[in-house]
Amino acid sequence: MIIQGATIYGTTIYDAQDLYPFGFFTFTSNIVGPLGPTLGNLYNTYSNAGNTWITNTEYLTVPDAWRGYQVWTVPRTGPYQITAAGSRSGVLGVFSGNTTYGNAHGRGAVVQGVFNLQKGQRITLVVGQPSANTSQVSTYESTAGGGGSYVALGNIASDGFANLTPLIIGGGGGGAGAWTSNATILPGGYGVTTRRGGNSAGYLNATGLTNRTGAPGGINGLGGNTHVNINGVTSLNGFDAGAGAGWSGNGITWTGSIWTANTRIAPGGSNGGGGTAFAANAKGGMYSTSYAPPATNLGGFGGGGGSGPITGGGGGGYSGGGGAYGGGGTTIDSGGGGGSYIDGNATSVATSDGQFDLSGTFNGASITNLGFYNNTAGYISIVRI
Repeated sequence: MIIQGATIYGTTIYDAQDLYPFGFFTFTSNIVGPLGPTLGNLYNTYSNAGNTWITNTEYLTVPDAWRGYQVWTVPRTGPYQITAAGSRSGVLGVFSGNTTYGNAHGRGAVVQGVFNLQKGQRITLVVGQPSANTSQVSTYESTAGGGGSYVALGNIASDGFANLTPLIIGGGGGGAGAWTSNATILPGGYGVTTRRGGNSAGYLNATGLTNRTGAPGGINGLGGNTHVNINGVTSLNGFDAGAGAGWSGNGITWTGSIWTANTRIAPGGSNGGGGTAFAANAKGGMYSTSYAPPATNLGGFGGGGGSGPITGGGGGGYSGGGGAYGGGGTTIDSGGGGGSYIDGNATSVATSDGQFDLSGTFNGASITNLGFYNNTAGYISIVRI
């Protein structure tokens, strides 16, 4: 059907000046763990029924040097609603004597806004992935952090990171901490709706959202901290997880002797490694090498921190979630959720809890409360409006 020069494809109106027909699409990943999908992985996941642009590398590609970074071309000038949902963390397998183990993983933050985009602009997308699930080995079992989901204006391959502009980022969930010497499981921290990353639990009565006073999350796009609490007190725990990464900074790793943001340095054998920033390759952090999978695991793509044997990794996000802290010695802890971000030009903002940076308004307008956190792998939904 033709309407004044426009063609209807199903529910999509396609103007002859558009690059291709587009109504809405959800960008995902079909894998778990520290590495993002290849273009071939995406072809096996996405259906091109009604979306023939998917197989045209002018409109969707994964640059060779940036595995997992999906570069999408805007088909038409106008407003687009973009939703970024950070990934959940890994899920605990059977944990003896506890019936809540399957619900202890950290959830991802969901943030949404409307952005005016220009035809032909390139948008770089990183979709957060969960870590692989863990299962109890001897007395140990903790999950790694989930990756953040990032939407940035520009093509990271041709423009370079320094020339990208973050539009919207949903923080990933922190990993749960579990050890049979503790009767309870500490649930992973939920991705937070602040730019600052969430803290690790640091307290046995913490929930996924409250009473979290352990290792502090990162600030200003940096990675989270580990092996220290929010008051600067050094942990007495020798099994601390890696922190989540941020937009520009890696998550912190405790090597057993030093703190480092250099993810090329292996963590101590009993510790998890920090995730890698969006600015680099967004890989998930290293697991505890002395307690390898399935008791621990690598962080999820999108900067999730690797787990220690009894401590969950921090979630990736705009700023990374905190890793782990144990003030009283050897004890469980759960990773903090990654921070989120919304560009100041966004309108019609909505978030998991109806707030952003602890405010219920954004540029004077009320923030819609979506009322949920993401309990699955990360996703990015784009709707032309």
